[in-house]
Amino acid sequence: MDITNLGLTYGEIAPRYFDPQRIGWDYPSGEGFRFMDRVNDLVSGANSAGSVDSRLGRLIHGIIKPAQSAYIEGSAEGVTGGVNFSSVGSEFTVDFCSSDGSCTRVKITVTANGLKSEYVGSRDKYDVQYPSENENSPFRRNWGRNGFEAARDMAAFVASRSGGNYTIDGGGPICTRVVLACSDAGAQWLCTVYCQQ
Repeated sequence: MDITNLGLTYGEIAPRYFDPQRIGWDYPSGEGFRFMDRVNDLVSGANSAGSVDSRLGRLIHGIIKPAQSAYIEGSAEGVTGGVNFSSVGSEFTVDFCSSDGSCTRVKITVTANGLKSEYVGSRDKYDVQYPSENENSPFRRNWGRNGFEAARDMAAFVASRSGGNYTIDGGGPICTRVVLACSDAGAQWLCTVYCQQ
């Protein structure tokens, strides 16, 4: 699903669309909190869910929720039997993706009591999870042959958010495998991009 359908959030200079990398870094606060708040607000109503994506609106409010309130009753020679679907629940995941291929995954659970949305994670276009500022140090991320630019961008992002720095070890941009290793140096994060040739 196109993340721009969720509307704008505030940025440092001007309003902008939600960014999966920032969502992943900030969650459960900051942009991660605002993103989940927006998702919860928009999917809870039939019209607003349809404005995010018409298929999502139909699935939640046109199929799953009505099925939970259905009741079937039959009778045969004085004996009555019934089936109540009110306890039927449904759970599915939705990927909200930006134009660069990065996505934030949300698990949506629909029950008779309402909707619940849970943050699952944010990943780059190579399906590598974005780090969180609350993540245990040190952390590592791995890419295959084409991951040098993604690793460098992730290192630059972590360094800029923490006032830290990053280095590149090995050649590049042609690597058989790329590893990003970051550690918390107290007041900042220090990262190294390793390019194996």
